[in-house]
Amino acid sequence: MLDPLGLALFTGALVSLILALQISGVSGWVTPAPIVLVVVFAILLGLFFAVQTWLQERGTLPPRIARMPQVIFASAYAYLIDSAYYVVAYFLPIWFQAVKGISARDSGIRLLPIIIAAVLASIVSGIVVSRTGHYALIILFSSAIAATGCGLLSTMDPGSGAGAWIGYQTLVGVGVGLGMQQAAVVVQNKLDRGDIPTAISAVTLFQALGSAVMVSITQNVFANRVYDEVHGTAPNITRGMIINTGATELIDLASSPDEKRVLLNAVSVALTQGFYVATAGSALAGIAGLGMGFKKLDH
Repeated sequence: MLDPLGLALFTGALVSLILALQISGVSGWVTPAPIVLVVVFAILLGLFFAVQTWLQERGTLPPRIARMPQVIFASAYAYLIDSAYYVVAYFLPIWFQAVKGISARDSGIRLLPIIIAAVLASIVSGIVVSRTGHYALIILFSSAIAATGCGLLSTMDPGSGAGAWIGYQTLVGVGVGLGMQQAAVVVQNKLDRGDIPTAISAVTLFQALGSAVMVSITQNVFANRVYDEVHGTAPNITRGMIINTGATELIDLASSPDEKRVLLNAVSVALTQGFYVATAGSALAGIAGLGMGFKKLDH
C-alpha cells in the first residue's frame, strides 16, 4: 500500500538536511538558514516516524521491521560502506582536474581502478559467501581495506604519482566491493520471507542516502578547509567565491605565482582531507557489520 504522507515527510526531511549542509558550507553555521533547516529536518523526521507508528504495517517502513536488529545494522552498514565509495568517486576526479590539471574525460579514465576493483571484489565475495555461507569476516575485511585506502588517499599531495592514486583507490574499490552486497544478503537470509521486500527496500534506501548525505558533508569539509587554507594569503577570496567558482577553476583566481602555489596546495589539502569522511565511514561500517552477527548463512 502506498504511503504518500510518509514519503512526503521523509523526502522533505532529507532535502532540508542536504540544504543545511550545502548552505553551511558557504556561510558557515553563524547564519540562521542552516540552523532552521536542521530544526525542520528534525521535525519532519519525527513526524515521519509518528506516521509510521500510526500506520503500522501500512506504512513505508513498519515499526516492527524498523526495530529488527538485522535491519538496523544492515542499513547502517550499507549507508557507511557505500558512502565511502561515492565520496571517493565524486571528489577524486575533482582532485585530478584541480591539482593535476587534466581534463574531465581523463579524470574519469583515471577512476577506472576503483570501478574495476569494486566489480571484481563484489564478484569474488559473492562466490565465497554463496559457497561457504560465511560473511562476517568479509564484512570486517571490507571495512578495514576500504578505511585503509581512504586514509591513504588523504595523504596525497600535488607531487603524488600514478602509483599512489592507482594503488590507494584500488584498495578502496576492493574494500567496498567486498562488502557492498553483504547487507542485502544477510537480510534475505535472516528474515521471514514476507518481511524481506520491505527490509531490502530499507537497505537500498540507506545505500542511496549514504551517497547523498556523505557527499554533502564532504563538500562542507572541503569548502571550510580550503577557505581556512587560503584566507591568510588571499583574503580577497571568500567562501562564496570558492563555492561558485568550483575547485577546478579556483586556481585561476590567483593574482601572482606565489598565490597560485598557495591555492593549488590549499585545494589539494582540502580535497584530500575530505577523504577523512570516507575513512571514518568505512571504519564505522565494520562496527555496524558486527551487529549483523556471525551465524553462518543457510544455502
